[in-house]
Amino acid sequence: MAYSTGVSCGHMGVPLDHTGSGNDVLAKIAEIQLGVSLEGNKEELFWEQRAHVNWLKNSDCNISFLHKATRNNIAGLENGEGSWVTKKAETLRITSNYFMDMFTACEG
Repeated sequence: MAYSTGVSCGHMGVPLDHTGSGNDVLAKIAEIQLGVSLEGNKEELFWEQRAHVNWLKNSDCNISFLHKATRNNIAGLENGEGSWVTKKAETLRITSNYFMDMFTACEG
């Protein structure tokens, strides 16, 4: 005797029919679970992409703030006598002399 509960299972509207074998019911359940899983994956992918778009859109503001806050400025240098020099002209002279000495060919 075949009967149907009239109940549908899941969002796919697959009716549960008790006339089929257990394998048919398991196959329907597996199909529905696969569909639900795929929908979950689509939603997860959507949110990942949305977060990436927001990061791309707003990251420039954050990076520019960081660069403004942390500029690479040299406050001073120590000269050959061990004194701390903060004047720009003196630090340029010390830096220039350092690299000229470093890249000058050695005799000997």
